[in-house]
Amino acid sequence: MGKKIVLPEDTWIDVDSSRIKQINYDPDQRILGIRFKRDRVYYYHPVTQEGYLIFQEAESVGKHFEEYIKNNDRLSVYEDDSE
Repeated sequence: MGKKIVLPEDTWIDVDSSRIKQINYDPDQRILGIRFKRDRVYYYHPVTQEGYLIFQEAESVGKHFEEYIKNNDRLSVYEDDSE
């Protein structure tokens, strides 16, 4: 994934979390975007659409992130450093 990742601003979804502000997903590229409360944005790849929906509907997106996404060796993570 050598090119810059851009997910449209109008497709970010607000979530109820103490750490995570918004999430986004691009099914064509299989990229999950997570914007944290401190406005840091990270992209995770590859994430299946099913995985994204489970994350989006989790009782606690913060706990789901910690348990299944944050340290998942099968996912590549990219920080948005454009700001």
